[in-house]
Amino acid sequence: VAAVIRAFARDGARDVVVVPVGFVCDHVEVLYDLDVEAKAVAESSGIGFHRAAAANDHPAFVAMLADVPAIRRAAREILDAAAGRPGHVFNLGHGIHKDTPVERVKALVDIVHELSAR
Repeated sequence: VAAVIRAFARDGARDVVVVPVGFVCDHVEVLYDLDVEAKAVAESSGIGFHRAAAANDHPAFVAMLADVPAIRRAAREILDAAAGRPGHVFNLGHGIHKDTPVERVKALVDIVHELSAR
């Protein structure tokens, strides 16, 4: 990374954006190697340094990973845990994050209705 940053600086770039494509979350390697070492190289080369944010636990990223079969399995586990009780409320906790894809929530509601049908 350092060699590439120096090359961009030599070629006249004013800024560089580093994207840690091999990582979906921040961890020591990203935080130190890029945010400390690579940033220092950029600064000493006279070039601005920016690192793209990792997906981490952003609700839209997590929801994208959860396909409908995974939602069905999780709903089944929750409903099975409540089996034999006189009634249940499938509670979404404190609400839904604004970036949660609506189609995933709709799929969950439809699945709960289907699996709860008597």
